[in-house]
Amino acid sequence: QRRSSAEDMQAQAPDAFLAELAERFAKLPEKPLEHLYSLSATDDSFLTLDAGETTQTFPAIQARFAASWPEEHPLNGPVAISMVTMARKRDKALQKRVDRLVPKKVTERAFWRHYFSRVHAILVAVEPSALDKLVCHLDSLPRPRPLEDRRFPPAATLRTEGEITREELLDFVIGCTKMVTSEESLRLVATAIADGITDVTTIMMAFQLEFMESKGLDRQFGVALMSPYVLHTRFPGDEQIFKVLNSFMQNCQQASQVAQQSAMQRASSDPKARKFQPAASLQREGELTDARLLDLIESTESIVADPELKPELMNTMRTTGHGADSILIRWQREYLESVGLEQDFAVGQLRKLPMRAQKAAAAKSTDAEASELGRTFAALRKMANMLEQLGAAATIEVSRPTPREIALRRFKPSDIEGGPPLQTTGILSREQVIAFCDGCSKFLLEDDSLEILSSVDENTMGALSVSWQREYLEHLAIEQDFGCRQLSLVPERYKSDRGVLTSFANFQKACVTSMKTCQLRRQEKAAARIAEMEEKGEMGEKAVVVD
Repeated sequence: QRRSSAEDMQAQAPDAFLAELAERFAKLPEKPLEHLYSLSATDDSFLTLDAGETTQTFPAIQARFAASWPEEHPLNGPVAISMVTMARKRDKALQKRVDRLVPKKVTERAFWRHYFSRVHAILVAVEPSALDKLVCHLDSLPRPRPLEDRRFPPAATLRTEGEITREELLDFVIGCTKMVTSEESLRLVATAIADGITDVTTIMMAFQLEFMESKGLDRQFGVALMSPYVLHTRFPGDEQIFKVLNSFMQNCQQASQVAQQSAMQRASSDPKARKFQPAASLQREGELTDARLLDLIESTESIVADPELKPELMNTMRTTGHGADSILIRWQREYLESVGLEQDFAVGQLRKLPMRAQKAAAAKSTDAEASELGRTFAALRKMANMLEQLGAAATIEVSRPTPREIALRRFKPSDIEGGPPLQTTGILSREQVIAFCDGCSKFLLEDDSLEILSSVDENTMGALSVSWQREYLEHLAIEQDFGCRQLSLVPERYKSDRGVLTSFANFQKACVTSMKTCQLRRQEKAAARIAEMEEKGEMGEKAVVVD
């Protein structure tokens, strides 16, 4: 049976495969040689082909080796002879295995084929080639979901061999980029994350593969043809193809991060996790009147004006590590569902208000309907301003640690020793925001930071992390309180700047990940201390018995 194009690309002609294997074997660095020497410590390395036990490689790697070096391929060629000679020089113990096993238990040809299947596995683990990476990637693709669960149904027939034209390739990648970055994709991924699914990459990959099969391309065939390994061979120097491909990959990464940020803002599917419980039934379509929207906005205003909301917001920020904006938006969405409106439907209705008000103003409408629309839009702007002020105030309060002496700071202010003065007015530029977010994301996840944070008590841990972040603001010449207020405005101010949003989302993720990692380390340390105490207790009891 003829292999598909994807399978053809994974196999090589025996002579070409052995030549490449010999070259890679000769360049094998010194570090993994200990692993190589361990192969000659047991007969098993020479009696069967590697089945993944050598380096836990993907099954497709073993299948590729078996197909590219068939059992009947002779061992008397110059390349094979040079490999065997090189192996014997590297590991003197190999000759003892040859004397022990050939020909009593295995032929010499099979002996070396089995041995080099394990050498190949080590090479793939240490320095994988472009083709190795493609083979592993194809083997790790998510399995097809049931048809009823797919976002895009597959075409009636799927291509599994041949080629796709340059135009077909560009059309697919551009179309897939639009699909991945669409509002629908971001909503679906954010919903899945909010429902507890943490593997965003697999979700996005499933969408891409289903989109591919909806266009009539088998997933393994399509992914193989669009891999850098194949494209560099077929379209060398084609700048447009690689520019579009790079844009696609960047958009995929950014879309995942934007979806993660959106997920923090969605009402939880678990009613117990909500501030406001959902109604028994939810309206999902139709149009809301301006009077209904005005009532919703004014009801939200009364909630925001409640003096008890700020302490609750601050406590939630401390316990979850989420930003004020994410929590406030999530509470708004929960409130909408508590009054019987599905969150995405209701938010969509509210988002139409600014455009409707703008059109009414341009038309200079003076009727009662336009007047009610104007009042509704004014109320929306007032509510947005109240939420912004509440979020900024809570952010400053939560992030304000006990002042520390300059000498004790991890990050010294920029104005020490003649540096630039601290910024206290204006706005933070996108470059300043990205510099802060990227810098914090890096140091919060460094092992030194995690070790220090996990060494203090749980109440101090969050405060210390925030102290570092505030110190880092002044290290970048931004006054702490001013910087905190500015950072609370980032999601709205830079809502169309994917670079800033990605950096900001990574910063928020690093804050949460840092806390979770430290809590896990604290638990591990506590468990180790208990185990040590129990061990000492057991030893003490034994000593008493001996006495």
